[in-house]
Amino acid sequence: MNLLQNLRDIKIQHVQLDLFGFCNAACWYCPVKYIPQPERTRVHMPLDLVEKILADLASHRNDESGVVSLSMRNIYTAHYGEVLLYRYLEEFLELLRKYNFTTTIFSNGINLTPKKIDMIKSNKDVISEIILNIPSFEPETWASRSGLHVNQYDRLLANLEYADTELADFDNLIILINGVDDKVWDNDIHRGEELNNLQIDMHPVKGERFQAYKFAKRKFKNFIPYKEYVLHDRAGLLSSLISNQPSIEERLKTGTVIGCRGFEDVKTDRTTEWIHINSLGETFLCCNDYNMEYVFGDLSKSSLSDIWVSETHAEVIVRARDEICRKCHYAEIG
Repeated sequence: MNLLQNLRDIKIQHVQLDLFGFCNAACWYCPVKYIPQPERTRVHMPLDLVEKILADLASHRNDESGVVSLSMRNIYTAHYGEVLLYRYLEEFLELLRKYNFTTTIFSNGINLTPKKIDMIKSNKDVISEIILNIPSFEPETWASRSGLHVNQYDRLLANLEYADTELADFDNLIILINGVDDKVWDNDIHRGEELNNLQIDMHPVKGERFQAYKFAKRKFKNFIPYKEYVLHDRAGLLSSLISNQPSIEERLKTGTVIGCRGFEDVKTDRTTEWIHINSLGETFLCCNDYNMEYVFGDLSKSSLSDIWVSETHAEVIVRARDEICRKCHYAEIG
């Protein structure tokens, strides 16, 4: 099939590696709040499996005939999980150094403790950026939006203050103010019926999002706050809150799914230029595949090349384009 030939020619540009399939938060804009994370992946990936995966990726990256791009160096450690809870985090950072990789750390900030910050400081050569998802800096609102107890807010703030000081020479300390305001509604994103129940102040200047941005800008010298992050409904999972479905349905009138446009910040096809790996070593198709239903291999049992260029991989892509991709904001229609 043509798709199988394409997989032989296309190189993996990005890697998402979920080391521990669990998050301690339940943010309102995330499926974790509404759908339990799969029990089977709530495990810490064994270090021997981590090393097998990194060694396999590195061998292909260093070989022009391999399936990994020569420029692929950074690994994203998240699939709705909290990587700072990973039991072997320090050993993982050492393995990144051994195989010449870096990583992006995504966190809600609660587990960015002084001990973890000191660890990061000692390993900053293998950490490209730290991105913290923080919806508010008003304690009660933060607790409501993050699903964490209000008593933990002071701990969050203390963590951020320590990081702001100790990681002062770190280039990419980012706070994402995930939320919505009245500027985000357009032809691509619509209000869901249940959004009103959250009682979010959406005023573009006086509302929650902008106030959090102002607080972070004033409070921290070295963190870079962003409030322009675009939310989407995760292929329909969150459509009762925010929905891309009307615009997707309109676009599908003109054709069918032929690929993936990629997200705003990374314009690459999630189905053919990314590899997503869960804590069991299974490879699945996309970050929007919350329950990991589109699995096409297992790196604990097979090699990367055998999994990537396989009939199973091609068949899963075809099936997804007729199912989950038809609900996704980033589907390429042709």
